This record gives sequence, structure tokens and C-alpha cells, in this order.
Amino acid sequence: MVLQLPVDILHLICNELSNQIDFDTLYNCAQTNKQLAIPALTSLYSIAHHSNFSDAASNAFIPHQETLLQKWAILWRSIILSSLDRTYFIYCRYLRELDLNDLGQLFEADKFRTKIEKKFFEGELSKLRILSNTARPNTERLDINAVTNRVGDVVTEKAPLLEAISSNSGLDSSSALRKWIPMLSKLQELKLFNGKTLADPAIPELITAHCPFFRRLWIFLWVTPESDHQLATFIQGIPTPTLHSLQIFSANGIGAESFLGLNHHAPTLKLLRLSAKPAHLALLSSCTQIETLILEDPTGTSDLEHDDPSAFATIASWLQSCHYLRVLEFNKFPPAAALITPALLSPAPDNSNNSDDTRALPHLHRLQVEGYAMRHASARAFHEALAHQRGLRTLVLKGDAEGSGRADCDALCEAVGAIGGLRDLKLRGVSEFFANEHVSYLAGNLPELEHLYVEGWAIGDGVWGALGGLRKLQWISFMGLTQFTREGLMGFVRRLRRPGNEGIVVMVDNADLEGRLSEEEQAEVREAILERVDGRFEYTLYRDPDLSEFEGESD
Repeated sequence: MVLQLPVDILHLICNELSNQIDFDTLYNCAQTNKQLAIPALTSLYSIAHHSNFSDAASNAFIPHQETLLQKWAILWRSIILSSLDRTYFIYCRYLRELDLNDLGQLFEADKFRTKIEKKFFEGELSKLRILSNTARPNTERLDINAVTNRVGDVVTEKAPLLEAISSNSGLDSSSALRKWIPMLSKLQELKLFNGKTLADPAIPELITAHCPFFRRLWIFLWVTPESDHQLATFIQGIPTPTLHSLQIFSANGIGAESFLGLNHHAPTLKLLRLSAKPAHLALLSSCTQIETLILEDPTGTSDLEHDDPSAFATIASWLQSCHYLRVLEFNKFPPAAALITPALLSPAPDNSNNSDDTRALPHLHRLQVEGYAMRHASARAFHEALAHQRGLRTLVLKGDAEGSGRADCDALCEAVGAIGGLRDLKLRGVSEFFANEHVSYLAGNLPELEHLYVEGWAIGDGVWGALGGLRKLQWISFMGLTQFTREGLMGFVRRLRRPGNEGIVVMVDNADLEGRLSEEEQAEVREAILERVDGRFEYTLYRDPDLSEFEGESD
């Protein structure tokens, strides 16, 4: 007698495979038998947006690109045909995200415009093939924006489980969203290329009426004279408080009105990513539940501490009150170091019954600060405060080391070395004057380190002893001037171990011309690291040895 698992168990198994993004196993399950096909296909198409065909095709060798594009096209063709009731299984009903940007990238690929395009639009899909005139007389080309919007019309009618819509640049009109939103009762997230799509006041009304689970808004850019008012209107037009995240990745006109509007969602707002004037942050004082905060100064030149001391103090106090922060990034933000320091020294919320030492409860997991100067007194205080963040796993610091000295480098290393559990460390600019002992100190005090990016001056073989003891190291990049020998590198390679160091990448990007490795020595190191741990070694000289140091410079 053949025992069969209950269908609900099969769904649980396939759901776990989808959580692991295991396409291969799900595909094999779908081919096993009819009983397993439905749960397998349901899970397979629910993660279709994770397929990353676009990345694979762009990075593949040219002979492989056409094969990847064919698979990519088949995926989309099956989704669209299922929405037209022309497939045995209704794949579109299993979709969780409709990524029209991905479809647009497929259409834009050079190799798509050959026999793949012809095959894609065969049969039932011929009516979706919309052409537009080009600059060349008597020539036509696929109207990508029109086609992707038409596909959106077709799929949204038959995909009731959609939780996210990702648009391409063609969705600049709100007319498509007006049609789609009433059919998307599960919608949680909108990803728009241009935020002006939301200028239509009907959009927040439709979301309120039809999308009770809407939580996240993702915009690539939004640059119009009215963008601040329009975003504020949208934010206040959806039910409050419900917004969990707002991300605007590029240029925008967001200002005071939008920041004030975000306070209406203060109890739910967890993620905020914006490029904005630093002073506007003072308007977010109610948003203390934020867990991920990523901010950029569009000018990169503000001196908030001196230009607006009141706003500076308000922002510093606000950051101290954001006890649930896990990710904090300030990019091109000169006052960031001084703003963050009080928050780094603040105790995390006491989540235990024992409140004797709340300072022992670190909260930040990732910290990135770019755009500060080490010579300022605030930088030294900032570096020393880092030692209090023992829970950090990723630290990225980018600044200007001009005017700093040995004591500044020592203080930075001592503080970073105190973060014992650090996994990823990237020091750019601030490590410009590091010596062997600084790199060795970091390696000796950060046993969990997996990725290290550091500069330094005349870094040599003295660092390999400490680095060779890092059993989890996966990537190391030296961007400063280095003086490594063949013997030093081979000694490091011999200390590498599987599985911890398997696949390690060692990058030397500015090797000194004096004592440089010969082509034969480079090949020897590459072969050794490949054989020992399946790793990779890349070696680049500081400058072309055949050119004069001053060649090409003007008088």
C-alpha cells in the first residue's frame, strides 16, 4: 500500500521551499505527480519575482545570454498566457508580486529583439504587441511602456493574491493604477519609478477603499515643484496610522510638508529612506518607532551644528529616543558623526526584568556614516562611542582623513576592535593613514570578521599573520598603497581553511611599483588560493609601470 501525505502537509513543505527560494526543488516537485503539482506551482510562482534572470543575463558570458533570455521570456509568457486562460494551470493566480520593471528589462535586452521577440508574441500574445515609430524613417520598435502597462491590465484582472506592484518608467500616468487598485484587495506595496503617478487624488481614495493591507511605498524619483505637497497629500490620504515604510531612492522635492505628514503614521513607521535637507529631520520627532533609517544630504555640504543649532539639538534628541533602531545610515552627511554620538551612548530599552545595566543591551546591527571629517573633535567622540555598540554586525565609515594623525587612527581602531561580533567592516578615507599594526589590531580583535575593506599606507606582509587567523574571512580588499611579497601572500594562503574561508576573495588594488609581484608570482598565488579554498586573487598596480608618474598632467 502506498502512503500519501495529506495535501496540507505538501503545501507546508512547498511553502518552506519557497521561503528558501529553492526554485530547482520546487520545479522537480511540480513534475513529480498531479497531487504535488498544485502546491509546488503555487509556491514556485509566488516567488517568481526572485528569479533574477535580469542579473544573470547581464553577467553571463555572451553565448549563455540568449539561453537565459529564452528562459526569462518563457516565464513571462506563461504568466501572461495563464491570465488569458490559455494554460493548464493558472500560474497568475499564485503571483505575490507583479514586477513590470523586470518585464521592461527583458524587452530592452538586445538579444530579445531577434527571434525571441517573435516567439514571445506568437498566438494569443500577438494582440499585446504594440509598436511605435522610431527616429529612422519607415521603422518601428516595440513600445515597451505601452506593452508593460497592457500586461498589467491583463494580469491584475486574474491575480487576486498580488501584494506588490513594481512599475517601469512608463507608469507616469495614474490611469493604470486607477484600473488596477480596485482589483487588488491584498495589495501591500507600490514600487513606482516616478512618484508623480501619485499626484492624482483618486489614488489614496482607491487604496483606502480597496486595499486594507497597504503598508509600503517605494519611489525611484519624484522631482516636480509640487512633489512635497503631493506626497504629503497622499500620506495623509491613506488610513492613518498604517504606513510601515517610505523609500525614495533618488532626486526628489520632498520637504517640510511631507515630513510633518509622516508624523500621522508615527506608530507604524518602521523604515524611512530619503534624500532630504538635514534640518527637516527635526520635524520627525514623533516617529520614534523607526527600525531602519537611511538618509542622504542632497548637497553634501550642510553644517547643521553651526547653521541651525536648535534643529541640530532636536534631531540629536530624536535619534536618542529611537530605541528600536537596527539600521542607521547617513550618506554625504557632514554633521552625522556629531548627531549620532549621543544616540550611540544612550542605553537601549530594557526588555528584561533586570534593569541594573541597560547599557549592556546594544541595539544597532548596521551603521553607515559617510561624509564626515576625522580632524573635527566630534569625529574622535563619535569613534569612541562606537565601542558601546557591541551588537553591531556591519560598520561602514567613509570620511576625510586629512589633518588627522596617529592618535586618531589608534582611537578608531581601539573603538572598532571593541565591537567583538563585527562581521562586515568597510573603512574608506578614514583608514587612509593606517599602518600594518592597525590592520593587525582589527583582525586580532574581530574574530567573526567576514568582509574587510581597508586602505592604509605602505601596508605589507606584517598583516598576514593576524588576517590568517580569521576563520570566517570571505572577502578582503586593500585600497591603499601596499607592498606585499610572494612569500607573504603564500604564507597567508597556507593558513586558509575550508569551509570557513572557502571562496575567499583577496583584492590588492594599489600595489606599489617597488617590489611588485611578477606575472609568474601573481599566477602562482592565484593557483594556490584556488586550489586550497576555491578562492580568487586580484592584483592591480598603483599605476601603469610603463608611464611616467607625471605623464598626462598639464603644466
